[in-house]
Formats: sequence, C-alpha cells, structure tokens
Amino acid sequence: MSIDTTKKVVSIKVDGVSMPMDSGGGSTIVAAELPNNVLKLYSGVTLLDTKTVTTAPVEFSVSTAGTYTVKAYDGSSNELWTKDVVVDEIGVYTCKSGKALTNYTKEEIHTLLQNGLFSTMFNYGDKWKFVQSGSLFNNLDFFVEKITKSNGKEIVDFRAVVGASSTYNIFPYIAWVTSSSATSWTKNYRSFGGYKYSAMRQRMMKQGEDVYSQATGILPDDYTGSLTTGIKFSELKYTNGNSCSIYEYSSSDDTMTLLQSCRMSAPSNTGIMMIKGYFKSVGAIDETTFNAGVYYTYDSTNYIYTKATSYVSGTTYYGLYETMQEDGIFVNALSSLSDYLVRFNDYASAGGTQTSKVSSFSDYVNIPAIEEITGLNRTMTAFSGSSATNMGAYNLAGEGTKKPAYDAFDRQAIGYDYWTRSASSYPSHVFCCISSYGGINYTNVSTSYRARIGFRLQ
Repeated sequence: MSIDTTKKVVSIKVDGVSMPMDSGGGSTIVAAELPNNVLKLYSGVTLLDTKTVTTAPVEFSVSTAGTYTVKAYDGSSNELWTKDVVVDEIGVYTCKSGKALTNYTKEEIHTLLQNGLFSTMFNYGDKWKFVQSGSLFNNLDFFVEKITKSNGKEIVDFRAVVGASSTYNIFPYIAWVTSSSATSWTKNYRSFGGYKYSAMRQRMMKQGEDVYSQATGILPDDYTGSLTTGIKFSELKYTNGNSCSIYEYSSSDDTMTLLQSCRMSAPSNTGIMMIKGYFKSVGAIDETTFNAGVYYTYDSTNYIYTKATSYVSGTTYYGLYETMQEDGIFVNALSSLSDYLVRFNDYASAGGTQTSKVSSFSDYVNIPAIEEITGLNRTMTAFSGSSATNMGAYNLAGEGTKKPAYDAFDRQAIGYDYWTRSASSYPSHVFCCISSYGGINYTNVSTSYRARIGFRLQ
C-alpha cells in the first residue's frame, strides 16, 4: 500500500496544547497571560497580530526567521510586560512571561494554574516571595520545583530557597525501663517510626489532625522498683480524663497494634510504645484548672513525663491531647495559602535499620526525600563509580523521583545543613540530610538542622 502524499499531519497536541507541524516554512510562538489580558505580536514596530487570552496558551504563526516581540496588556491597555523571541529555524517557540513570578499574587497564580497557563509562562527555578505578616516564612523566597498537568489544569510544587531561619530536630527521645526492678531509665534517640511518626512531620501537619507520639516514661503496671517518675500503663489519661490507648509499633511492617490489656513487662529498646496524641506545655496554670483535668510534669534530664498528683504554684504543667492543637507550626505559617494548598502524597522509610519498608502519608507541607533531590538511593551507583552508601545515601528506594529543578547544583546547596524525610537504613538513630555544599550526609536525629519546607498549589 502506497503512502497518500496529498494528506499531511498539520498539528499535534503536546500536554493538551495544539502544536503545528512543519508544512514548509512556518513557525509558532506560544505565550500566555492571565485570562482576558491581551497579547500582541510585533516585528520591530509593526503590529502583526493581537489575541485575547482565554483558557489556553495563545499561538502566533510566523513565516520568516527574525526577532519578534510579544507584549502583554491588561483590559485597560496598560502594558504589563514585553519579551523578545528569536526565531531562527522552523519550530515551536515558547515565550515566557516578561514579568517576574514574584510579581504575581497568590490569587493570580491560582488562576493561571486552574487554566493550565502556568507552565507556559514560568520555568523551573523561578522564584516567588511569600509574604504573610508574622509568619515564620514571611519574605522567604520559594522556587518552582515541579509542575504537574492534569485534565487541563496544573499543580505547582514550591520549595524554600533556604531553610527556615529556626532549626528543628526531627525526632524525640525514647525512654524505657529494662526490667521490673530497674532503678533508672535507659534513654536514647531512635529513628523507629521514620518520618511518618516524627516530630518534624507533626510540625508540617495542621491543627486538629491525628498524631502519634513515642510514649516515653511509661512504667509496667506491676512495676515494683524504686523509680519515682513515669506513668503506669493503666494510668495514662488525656487531659480531659479520657483513657489514652497505647500501641506497640512494629518497624518491620510499619504498623501499630493496639494493646488490648496493659503490658506487664518493660519494652526493650526495639519495642517502641506509641500513644495517639501528644504532650503540650500549658504553662503555670491555676489550681482550679489543675483540679479540672489531668496534667503532667516533665523531667528534662531523662525526657520523661510524670503524672502530677498535687498542685504546685508556678510549676510548668503539660497536657496530653488526642489531636493536634497548637503544633503544626509550618502549615500554620502558610495559612494565607490555605484556599489553594494541595496535599503531597509522600513516601518515606519506616525507620530503624530496616531496608525495604516504605510507608505513605499525606501532608499539606513537606520536606524533600534524598531521591527527590539527588536521584540516588542506597542501592545505586553514582556517575563517579562510587556506591550511593559511600556517599552517605543510606535512604531506601521508592521515596520519590528526582525533581527537575535539582538538575542545577545550586538548587541543592543552600549554605546550611538541612533535613530530608529519608530515615537512614544504616544506624537506627539517624536521618539523611543534605550538607551545606549540597552533598548527601546523615546525622543523629537529636541534631537541630534547618527545615527546607515545600508546599503545593493548585
């Protein structure tokens, strides 16, 4: 069967945008702006075409090589920006916005994303300054990390150019008694539970969400030793008086099993006890408030909470709450974006020294995984020929894929060490981090590093 040369493919669609094919000499310039704004195409001072932006990028056809100018105007004919495009061969040319991303409001970015116009106007790495008075991130720059297209709309991932000005540790102490006659606590930092149950992730989550904490300082009900601090299993209660359930966490399969009855022996250092909820300082409350609830004191030397049995004026008390209340400082710091935030569906190691289990979770704010920044995991060999583990990449495979923005090394290095959500699968007490110069490293979870947070807008 012979080819019918009288019929030609004149256009194709790329990401939902119609692109013309070479038909003997024509090219296309693609540009975008906010809907209802006007784009004009010039050759020198000669106006060639005028088009109003709708819900798709504008396409200008040109037939000769040369330098063309695209100008954008608002509805009142005020010039918004101008950008030159050099056409030197047949093809499709994208004219990015001549106006910096940071000069668009969050509402305008939302409009561009809803109409699938954002990716035509901006590049990976373009910066947007977040402004919210009193916020932890006020006046901090965020750059475009990833753009996702879906059903004619787009979603953009932003990442902080630098870490938050304050520093944060990613996981608390755990403490346990090693026998029923113990006279002291054994305590240490551990990465059991991984990022999913970490203190760092709790700071990403909004108020009112369920959260689990490592239940430090809990004594078996039949304890007969001489320890004077701690809470017996059956006595653990929320501040409103309701009983607090206790779970036993398994790092091998990343699950928690509800203890149906009080455990009568002390957990080992790998038998992590979890509670649904968290302790929060309520300060030096008055006696009436104290008598109306259940409160605890905190031993900062041993990292242990103890149930308070009598009121002492001026003492700092802690309440135990089932859901988040005033934590979630990172998502709260982005409250002005709440109408446009989309959850990340993230993956991370279950922690400890296990080398296969990756758990999933969903948050409005996150920190990156090693694979999302470097593309490496512990099973890989780098271009240098060195194994990833020799480079400090003890993270598991499956925590994410490398995002396009990190092809440039300067997007990876910020001059400060910062946390990732990748728990190391080598020692049981460390998380992976990115060093100040952009390399992979790992360190004890007690270390306070910066948090390079990201958010996703629609």
